[in-house]
Amino acid sequence: MHGQLFIIAIFSSITVGLLALGLSRLFWAGGIFLLESQSAAFATKPRGRFARLVRYFLRLRPGAGQRDYQRWRDSLEDGLWSMARVLQAGHNVYQALEIVRGENSGPFGQFLSDVLIRHRSGVPLTDALRQAAEVSQWAEAFYVAEVLELGLKSGGHLLDNISSLQEMIRDRAFLKAQLAAGTGEARISAWILGLTPLALIAFMAIFQPGMILPLIKDPTGRLGAIYAVVSWASGVLIIRKLLQLPEGEDGAR
Repeated sequence: MHGQLFIIAIFSSITVGLLALGLSRLFWAGGIFLLESQSAAFATKPRGRFARLVRYFLRLRPGAGQRDYQRWRDSLEDGLWSMARVLQAGHNVYQALEIVRGENSGPFGQFLSDVLIRHRSGVPLTDALRQAAEVSQWAEAFYVAEVLELGLKSGGHLLDNISSLQEMIRDRAFLKAQLAAGTGEARISAWILGLTPLALIAFMAIFQPGMILPLIKDPTGRLGAIYAVVSWASGVLIIRKLLQLPEGEDGAR
């Protein structure tokens, strides 16, 4: 009896947890997710393996990738506008990086801080831009590095290039939003398909526990249960991979 109650509690907890995870993702997709986590900003400060490990676990939060990418994109747009304004005032690229870094406290400001730290340690500014872009998890960081490197090497038309970069970033964000909206129904269907077996098992464990006992006591039943769990987990991973947007659903590389 205690064994049955233990099994019921395990399956019920798993089902409730996955349902809560799915609902939280749907709430964020619909714009109802109201609480912003500030812990993601910590992931942009440390460097090396520890930073990658922190970012990995932070991205496991429901909707963490979308929130982090939105924060990065907003910070990037503000930073590019500030950089265009500073360059138009007559400052050079290095001075613009210094000024914008001081004005921008978001992820783009952290990116510029990384660039300046590398440059002050003796790395040429063009190489510092490329190295910081390689460390960054965002694809747009490479575009920023390319535009600024082109301005440092060839000089003119830097403001025009920054304006084109801003337009390209807005177009990318619009296309990603369209693609995410187009796959919304498929994502909901994937969650339903993934949670249905767990809900069915929880229902049977509560109302028909005798049908679950062979999966525990009988050797053949245990093998069947292991196969079912493995096939279910593989199916969930395959569906998730098929629904993943290009370059990640959140703009990360």
